[in-house]
Amino acid sequence: MKNVFILGSIICLLSACSKYQIHTLSSLKTPKDEQTGDFIVKNDTLEIVYKFKGENGPLEVEIKNKLDEPLYVNWKKSALILGDRAISYSGNKIALDGKYSGSSDGLFSRDYQIQSGRITGTATVPEDIAFIPPHAKIDKKLLNVTAGFISLAKDSLKKLRVYQLEGEASYNVKIARFSRENSPLIFKSYITLYLEKDKNLQVLPYDQEFYVSQSIQTGRKPKTTEFYKANRSDIFYNFKPTGYAKTMAVAGGIVLLGAMSATTTETTDTNNK
Repeated sequence: MKNVFILGSIICLLSACSKYQIHTLSSLKTPKDEQTGDFIVKNDTLEIVYKFKGENGPLEVEIKNKLDEPLYVNWKKSALILGDRAISYSGNKIALDGKYSGSSDGLFSRDYQIQSGRITGTATVPEDIAFIPPHAKIDKKLLNVTAGFISLAKDSLKKLRVYQLEGEASYNVKIARFSRENSPLIFKSYITLYLEKDKNLQVLPYDQEFYVSQSIQTGRKPKTTEFYKANRSDIFYNFKPTGYAKTMAVAGGIVLLGAMSATTTETTDTNNK
């Protein structure tokens, strides 16, 4: 019981000693719904909705076919573009985590064996082409646009005091606003679609660009601030443990090992009496 308490304390310590970034995305070409934060491309042929809500900006797209003919999406020829690097949308990986068990009595022996274990890993699902029937839509979760904290120039961050309602403590954050030219993160989404008409395929490429237009840096969890709205598609967050938290995690791990060792020793001594 003591070990569980110590482990819980370490987890709480790590969550309390973290830095968070809350980012807002904008686009010069793609219209944004100011109520939902959805980025929407629409014409007489289709409608594409881009969403980035959550940790590390998970890109989700929704594609609606407005035509009487089917549309196809070629994920293998579609990609997230970061700088000059293209990361294909094809081949989503799914996590494998399951248990197995079985038994055998042997054909040539009297031994009876029971085997069990756990299977972990990833499997790639081949999903190169998506079919969108007439007047139907699909949605797909693609890639995260970041893998952690975004590097921000120190001189771009300005201190801001946030005053809350009466009875609630005010707090400090650091804020930076960017134009497309000086944004710390600019990326593109390139999607290749095909229109099937008169037994011919017409290529319809769509290229949208997005950039971080505001960043908030804080020690508070995003949901406890007024800057993060979990239901908005244009806001996402990153976090990382501070150096203090890392040090305390190592120290806590040593304490936990010591406590476990002590508990084992006490149990052994008790059993030997």
